[in-house]
Amino acid sequence: MKTLPRLSAADFQCFNDALHQSLDGMDDFRWGPWWLRCIEFHFGKGFYRVGDQFGWHMHKEVQIEIPLRGRFRFAIKNRRNVIVGPGQVLVIPPDCKHRWWTDAPGIMLGLSLALIPRAGSLDNSISRGLKPTAFSPPGIELTLQGLMDEFLVYSQKDDFAPKRRASWMFLVITQVLSSLSETTSFRPTSEPTSGLPFRSERLVSKIIRYIDANVDGDLTMERIESIAVLSARQIHRLFVEVTGKTCHAYIMNRRLEVAQSKLQTDPSLSIKEIAFASGFASAAHFSSKFKEKFGVPPSKYS
Repeated sequence: MKTLPRLSAADFQCFNDALHQSLDGMDDFRWGPWWLRCIEFHFGKGFYRVGDQFGWHMHKEVQIEIPLRGRFRFAIKNRRNVIVGPGQVLVIPPDCKHRWWTDAPGIMLGLSLALIPRAGSLDNSISRGLKPTAFSPPGIELTLQGLMDEFLVYSQKDDFAPKRRASWMFLVITQVLSSLSETTSFRPTSEPTSGLPFRSERLVSKIIRYIDANVDGDLTMERIESIAVLSARQIHRLFVEVTGKTCHAYIMNRRLEVAQSKLQTDPSLSIKEIAFASGFASAAHFSSKFKEKFGVPPSKYS
């Protein structure tokens, strides 16, 4: 990549806002038996100084870290430290505990790919085969330069800018996933065999996008019917055919995942606050469902 100019925190905030806007224009990714959706694509706080760090944590999604400048050291539970710099990518599977700090001043892109439930992949967990992997995807620096040029060279105000950014973002992820399959022993070669019409999968994807964006909001069946322009019976049938679970079960699972994440990352929140922020009508209902899924009440979860 070309040398990046000096950028301010305000510049990076503007870049992050633009990337977030373009996420809605991206298609989902089919990778072997899995469907993935990019839910985060950002620069974090922007420029990291030596010694900046992020403590132990893990993600429910596939995490991709891409340094554009500098050098970042990752500590991964039960594995050796990994150092990544420009031209390299680190892929971290879901539920993999890790932390990182800056060895040399730098800039890093962070991407999160969420697994979209599909009936054909329910028994094929991506976490079982995918290991934390650092590698150098061919051509990735040229693609990243194209993405950065959208911010540094071209106007961000024209009507086509969000779609252009989405195209570059899609290409970055495609190169990473393709290269990961070619350069490691992890090869997700089996394809979904549902035989479902593409329209059915797109409709369910549309519903899932709405649910994921409104976990703490209105997820009544009446609201989902209006979004999908389908009846409750049609939604139920399609959802089970495509994902292997009901729409109600998916909503409950997502709300519990959001609550679990809040418990892990923000200990200052009360159980009641977490319940409401995760879309539950009461702390009692939340506690009951949480214990049912995780085996312990939220007050004792760690």
